[in-house]
Amino acid sequence: MNLGYFMVIPLLAVYMTTELAFSPLTAGSIMAISVGVQKGLTLVGGILSDRYDRRFILLLGLGLRVIGYALFAASTQVYTVTIAALFASLGGSLFGPPIRAALAQATGPENRQSVFAARQIANNLGATVGPMAGAVLALYDVRSAFLAGSAAHLLLLLAVLRFVPRLGRSQDQRVRFGRLIMATLTNRAMWQFSVMTILFTVIYSQLTTTLPLRAATMAPHSASAAAVAATLFTVNGIGAVVLQLAWIPVSRKVASLNAFRWGAALCGAGLMAAGFAGDLISLYAAVIVFTLGEVLAMPAIDAVIAEIAPERALGSYYGLSSLAWAVGGALGNTLGGWLSQQGHQGALPWMCFMVLGAAVALAAGRVDPGRQRALAS
Repeated sequence: MNLGYFMVIPLLAVYMTTELAFSPLTAGSIMAISVGVQKGLTLVGGILSDRYDRRFILLLGLGLRVIGYALFAASTQVYTVTIAALFASLGGSLFGPPIRAALAQATGPENRQSVFAARQIANNLGATVGPMAGAVLALYDVRSAFLAGSAAHLLLLLAVLRFVPRLGRSQDQRVRFGRLIMATLTNRAMWQFSVMTILFTVIYSQLTTTLPLRAATMAPHSASAAAVAATLFTVNGIGAVVLQLAWIPVSRKVASLNAFRWGAALCGAGLMAAGFAGDLISLYAAVIVFTLGEVLAMPAIDAVIAEIAPERALGSYYGLSSLAWAVGGALGNTLGGWLSQQGHQGALPWMCFMVLGAAVALAAGRVDPGRQRALAS
């Protein structure tokens, strides 16, 4: 899924402003609508996957994404590109929660971290290969990259049709939408962990904010700043795949919540080390520490939610988790930029994130997933 997504998204804004001659404001507004719909409606997608057959909602979301990306290739007007963006982003909001809910439903507690870690490897590979494939296709015609992204999702849709059985409705399949919403919003453990997820995402989002800014200060001249900053993503991407492969067999012996706590602390420590790095080699080492925290925490988040959520509301809980990611990402990018400006790349932002990581690790210990699931069931 990430393969097709990253074939398209890195090219879209440039395509709109150059080949279609849209103003930067128009292009930015379309991108903002796309992000807002995809992130803002994930709770709705999750609730629908709990109310109806999860396989059907997954197929519906993939179908909308196929149509949206194909429309990008055929659209030249603002309104048609906007419609394409709405199709693609609505599809994303629908297929995200049922995938995670289906994985949680199909695996036992002892294997969930391993399964979600394997999913994370696939996501990282897609995020690495997708932009390169899109860039190569764009050399011929950028619209071919959009069609390739659509085709990638179509292949996945066909694979789901062929190989994935009906995922079935949850046991209480006739539960009303209102009850699903209340079950999600009144679970104390879920709210506690959602706050922890937001705070962790504030830390994690520094991968796209303060860390590239820090790398840029080490570039030998301004012209190479972007290239130096880009190497951080290569180190992070390769490191994530290697460390995730090493973590999978170990994860079965570690409680999901503990993995999340250690991951948050390591991400904070990695940012602190980045702030005091004296050269690029030490900065890359700090990024590896940060990446190790990412590897521990991100699959653990999905596994902890599966422990908190009653089976009848798994999709709804994952939808709420996606909203938490969106809020944390917005706060993190804004806060990272502001702290970097206030600290002038001094110690202030790095100390703040180190303290935040430690605070999340400590506070998450108060969450009791098993007890709250029993109460919510």
